Amino acid sequence: FKSKEGTMKISAMCIMRFDRETPEPVLLHICHDVSEHGWFQRSTVSQVLTATCRIMGSRAKGTQVIAYKSYICHCVMHTTGVGIVAITDKEYPARVIGGLNRELLETFQKEFDGRWQKCTKDYGCKFPALDTRMAEYQKPAKVDKMMKIQGDLDETKVILTQ
Repeated sequence: FKSKEGTMKISAMCIMRFDRETPEPVLLHICHDVSEHGWFQRSTVSQVLTATCRIMGSRAKGTQVIAYKSYICHCVMHTTGVGIVAITDKEYPARVIGGLNRELLETFQKEFDGRWQKCTKDYGCKFPALDTRMAEYQKPAKVDKMMKIQGDLDETKVILTQ
């Protein structure tokens, strides 16, 4: 899933339920961005990303960042049994995706309170905000204030040194 050089990319995000009642994580909602892959590879890449989300979600405790090959898995698992996994490339800022994960998980819990706990089959809670926010955060400098300020400072430095 190697992204183009110099780009920052979120490849997948998944909200899941995993507790003692389920043998493996139940993927409540998942979204992928496989647009940079060839048409015939997209289905396979989506399946690998889905499996990776499930595996990382089952192994994570609390908040963890796990490096694997050319990507990073950012996991947040609550003691209540709900969690979120985001798979990014190595260049993606951990602070930005961590904040997005916490925000989405909080929103999901408020929106689906009492319902997500009953889901025992994959894709049982449609959560369009996950797709929307993942698309918005593909360019973190546009949505993160600190990155935007840093970019402006870097641009000012270049102008001053000329």
